Amino acid sequence: VLTEEYVLKNISTLLKFMKECNICLRWIILHTSELPIGADINKKCKQMLQLVINDAQYNPSEVFKLLLNTAQFEFNLKEV
Repeated sequence: VLTEEYVLKNISTLLKFMKECNICLRWIILHTSELPIGADINKKCKQMLQLVINDAQYNPSEVFKLLLNTAQFEFNLKEV
């Protein structure tokens, strides 16, 4: 799909999509990571972490697949 002609016609849309993928990945990884040593005793921190994990339907393998797909997309886009 990423032919040279298609990329040239839609470069701004593709770059915006790539940026949104990276923002989404960064957010989900940051907000679902383990709590720091002092925060794990704070009940509110635990509740917020659990809320994010539940609402996002967090699945580590799916996040890893998204990371790999995003990296592959970036690589292919840069190669074209």
